Amino acid sequence: MPEWTANLGLGYRLPGEALGVSGNFTANVSYQYVGTRVSDLADKEELEPYHTINARIGWENEKYGFYGFVNNLLDERPLAYSLTMAPGVRGVYIGRGRVFGAGATVKW
Repeated sequence: MPEWTANLGLGYRLPGEALGVSGNFTANVSYQYVGTRVSDLADKEELEPYHTINARIGWENEKYGFYGFVNNLLDERPLAYSLTMAPGVRGVYIGRGRVFGAGATVKW
C-alpha cells in the first residue's frame, strides 16, 4: 500500500459550431501518482514511486463519437509488484508501457 497517491483529471469540451461543425470536440487528460510502497508483507524492499499521464481527444454528437487516446504518455515502466520466490529468484510485475489507440461510440 503506497503512503501517498494522487489523481488529477482535466476535461475540455468545445462546441463544434465554433469551427463550423455539428457536435462537440472533447479533450481529457489525467495524471496519477503512486508513491513509495513495500513489495511484500515482510517489508523487505521498497518500490520506487511512479507517475502516469493519459490523454484522449475526440469528437461526438448526439449519436456517434470518435476518439484517439494515449495511455502512459511518458512510457513509464513501473515495478508494480515484486516478490522473492526463493533465494536468487524474484517474481515481478512490470507495468505496461505506452499504448496508443482509437475508438468509436454509438448511442441509441
